[in-house]
Amino acid sequence: LKQNGVEQQSLHDEKAEVKRCRHILDQLKLAKKYLDSLGVSLVEVEVITSTIITSSSNNSPITAEAGVGSNDTAGSSENAEYVVHKFMHDDEENATHLVSKNAESDCNDTTVNNDKNAPANNGMIMPPTKTINVEKILHRQSDEKVAAEMMASLRTLIKASLLIEFSTEAQHHTMDDNHHSDEEEEASTEHENTDQTLSHEERMHRARIRRNYHPFCRDGKLHLPTVYFKESLSDEDSNNLCDNNVKVLESLPQHPASIGLQSILKILFIMDTYCRDDLLDDDWDKLFECQHEDLGPGDTRIHDEELMTLKTGMRNRCWLANRISSSLDVEITRVWALTDRSSNLNTPSIHFHPADVFDPNDDVDTSETRNGESEQQIPGSYSAKSYNRLMTLEERVAHARIATLVHRRDGDWQKAVELVVGYIVSSAPTLKVANHPKLPPVLSLCILEALIAPEGYVPINNTENEAKNHLPDFKSGETTKGWFYQQVIFLFDSMSQESQKSAFKLMQALAFPVHVAGSVWKERSMCIDDRIRDIAQVEVAAYERLKSSIDAAWLKFLQFDEMTEELVQKVGHDFLSSSVSNVLPENNEHGTDPITSTRQSSLVSGMTCLLSLLTIGDFDEVINLCNKILLTLKGGKLDNGDKKSRNACLFLLPACCYAYTNIMCRKWETMKLGNTMGRHTASAFAVKDLFSPILDSITELVNLDDWANIDAIAQCCVLLCDGRRLLRLANNVLPHAIKTLMRNSGAAISSDERSVISRVTSLFVDACEIPTVRVINLKRRPDRLLDFMADAAKEQLLVIKGPAKLRSKSQVKKNANAIVSPSSIDVNEACSGYDAFDGQCGADELDDQLLERLAGDGALSDFIRAKWRPGDLRAFDREARNGNELVATSITERACALSHIASWMGVEQSLSPVVNAGEVDGYEQKVIRMFKISGFARGPALLHKNTDMEPTPVCVVLEDDAVLADRFAERLSSLLEELPRDFHFCSLGYSRPKTAPIVDFSSQLGIPSCLWYLTGYVLSLEGARHLIQSLPVTGPVDSWMGMKMCSNWDNVYGHWIGVGKHARAMSKLPSRKDLSKIMKFRAFAALVPLCEQKVGK
Repeated sequence: LKQNGVEQQSLHDEKAEVKRCRHILDQLKLAKKYLDSLGVSLVEVEVITSTIITSSSNNSPITAEAGVGSNDTAGSSENAEYVVHKFMHDDEENATHLVSKNAESDCNDTTVNNDKNAPANNGMIMPPTKTINVEKILHRQSDEKVAAEMMASLRTLIKASLLIEFSTEAQHHTMDDNHHSDEEEEASTEHENTDQTLSHEERMHRARIRRNYHPFCRDGKLHLPTVYFKESLSDEDSNNLCDNNVKVLESLPQHPASIGLQSILKILFIMDTYCRDDLLDDDWDKLFECQHEDLGPGDTRIHDEELMTLKTGMRNRCWLANRISSSLDVEITRVWALTDRSSNLNTPSIHFHPADVFDPNDDVDTSETRNGESEQQIPGSYSAKSYNRLMTLEERVAHARIATLVHRRDGDWQKAVELVVGYIVSSAPTLKVANHPKLPPVLSLCILEALIAPEGYVPINNTENEAKNHLPDFKSGETTKGWFYQQVIFLFDSMSQESQKSAFKLMQALAFPVHVAGSVWKERSMCIDDRIRDIAQVEVAAYERLKSSIDAAWLKFLQFDEMTEELVQKVGHDFLSSSVSNVLPENNEHGTDPITSTRQSSLVSGMTCLLSLLTIGDFDEVINLCNKILLTLKGGKLDNGDKKSRNACLFLLPACCYAYTNIMCRKWETMKLGNTMGRHTASAFAVKDLFSPILDSITELVNLDDWANIDAIAQCCVLLCDGRRLLRLANNVLPHAIKTLMRNSGAAISSDERSVISRVTSLFVDACEIPTVRVINLKRRPDRLLDFMADAAKEQLLVIKGPAKLRSKSQVKKNANAIVSPSSIDVNEACSGYDAFDGQCGADELDDQLLERLAGDGALSDFIRAKWRPGDLRAFDREARNGNELVATSITERACALSHIASWMGVEQSLSPVVNAGEVDGYEQKVIRMFKISGFARGPALLHKNTDMEPTPVCVVLEDDAVLADRFAERLSSLLEELPRDFHFCSLGYSRPKTAPIVDFSSQLGIPSCLWYLTGYVLSLEGARHLIQSLPVTGPVDSWMGMKMCSNWDNVYGHWIGVGKHARAMSKLPSRKDLSKIMKFRAFAALVPLCEQKVGK
């Protein structure tokens, strides 16, 4: 009986395991179904075909080429085929092989004699048999590519109204969201002309479709986002997702984009739950073995090819949701606001003028355009001119929903809160600088609604449905203040009265810019120009829904009867005084009760101060507050008192710095917009840096044990992108901090102080991960530096000046392959760079500049030749002089070359290895060096002797007119993963001659044959030394560099790929063994440039 019980329990467990595996398999199959409906593939199929021809005389196989060549009739007829599937899984290559064998015998209607003793076919020679082997290899698509395809599919579904609208036209017209106003008007005119040629029934049919499927138009009701979805998604809806039939789409209960959005969320949830990376290969394979067990009722067998697609494509997909949410977090909290500000300034069609306001009490036809031309407006729809912007807004709403719901489903409520706060801070309106309401706010109430709304939320423009928009408390019971407010209080670690008071103040501060943005959108909604009015009405409707929503009930913590500019300034100054009074009691003008100086309350004071300063937009107010902080610290009013209050005072400093950098960037963009002269050099000289002197004064008060002050200053350096000041601070602080933490005696420092030191050290370590770039900038072009620093702040980079002191030829030879000792490092010289050499001068003045920066004896001829031969460039530049005539190198070309040479020497100085003498620990020097580099080249080495080479530290050099690509830091990091560790040079921004092909080396890298321009590039220590030892430069420095690349291909391989003849490489990449022989200058280039040279006056 006992044995029978064990067997029954074992059988029961086995059935339960099979049931569990089948459930997981069904979920994976469901996810693949959703992916198929979106047109997204998890695998990439590589098909390899081979042919084997077997002779009938000896049944021995011969090659396909020999068979075809020896028999003219081979392959002339087709017979029956048979297919044999063979599945093999290779864990190392992460690929699945499907082998199909098709046999074709060319009999030509000849009877086959099966008698072995009889002569074959009565003496006739049988034709050979041809066998075709088709091998399919399934490669797992990368998470990045799958995510990109999902987002692209969602965008296509959002554009469904456009696809449906023109689906029956003879000529399809595609619209892009980057079209300018002229293109929008042309599209609108074409659309109207097409409508006029249609029958009345067809026009009504199209109007009905537009009302149902236009962005922000649900069931003919305006201002309602179409990407929100119902709680359930039926299989019928999912099947209709790919159906392009207009009648089928018309019968759908919701917009295709809403179904696509819900499909994406379900896919991410399934992958995150069932495709964990902690599963062993045996456990993962076991999930698919249940397919061969007995099927239960309702179970269906999966096709073998689909099964292998699931097995290969779904493996370790748990990180896909994290990758998507992390990418969207950056977009939402940083990129969108910066992009919109630049776009709004340069799009005159959306600039609002007070004269364009209509009186709502008057009977005015608001469909009139700005030029007074009437437009055929479909009832219950928007103008065609607004379609692109509405579609972009709808897409961002969908992205916001994905980001916030992924965080909430994972239980990461802090990330969800940070997403809301980060979006409000980055997009807060700046009244005195941004020129509202002429320019629209970048704070979208539709996006804010998407970030805050609960799951299953469907927007309705009716306050009576407020009770439906309700989310239960994540702990227990029901709440009347929504998840966001509850989570903010929970982040303060307690439900005490102090925490609730701090949370209330934070909610008020967050509500302030939201209400200001809502008032600006209301004013713009009264415009007679539909390009302005349509978007504004959508935002106003979202604003009203937010105010009536329980999840945004915190907006009621701050209420206004009428939002005027004077009231905004008064409320902002009240918030500012309240936040300052908590840490600067002498500035308590309103008699508010100071909050106890805890870290949480200090953070609230800093956030309140930041939001107030940003919304007011008063540059002078920021500087005045910084001066008050400086005077308080200098006067020592808090030093001998409460130390926590002093630390709270320092929390205001990063807030002021963030506000200063944002207001300055917006002010500079506005100044450029008002300057119609082309260049903005004169305006740039009028921009004074008033924050840096204050920060320098505070830095002078720092001692090595003043950790709170060091923390605040380091944060300011990161916000200012000031790599020079941060490097100097790290040189002074890090050795002392590390030694303090390594003390054996726990009684030497208190636990609180140890916590602060650890936080400061972690801050420096995190700052090490930020790429440091070196900029070449002329002192007389501060406008270029301001533009470059704005780009650097957008991409979160640290910036130092590139050119260093020049060394003479004798010193270059002496220091070749030298190892630096810590005692020989001049901290001040290592932390400071120089301006670029200025070529707008005479030859004597350029020599004077050289002597000022030259260490030791030397002359200009040591670095650049006086003459060069332009005819050497004839193969790549048809306009170059033909012949061997020598021309003089211009002063501008000499100055440019000297600036780059000085930057190479700075790179060599920063990357030279450091050897510590005696008992000095080298850990500090390794950490400090991280502030001088841009990352590590981690790709496999090119040369065989460098196979065991460690990842190579690199430096990025950029000219001040470089325009950085979006996500520059992220793309640079991805490129460095493929860059060989023993490289010399890698171009990031360049122009390529038409007859200089680039040979693909990897997915992101190519090997160039010749490039122009040195807009941006990556250098290694070995590369810097190679260039320095190759001096002097001949001619323009970029041409000299291009000819060094060309010299690699002065051989038979260059002839094969077509150097000097073709634009594209005519041959594949040579083997690595051959590359190691021909590439004396190991130069690479990004296939997609990461920066470009600014074009303009």
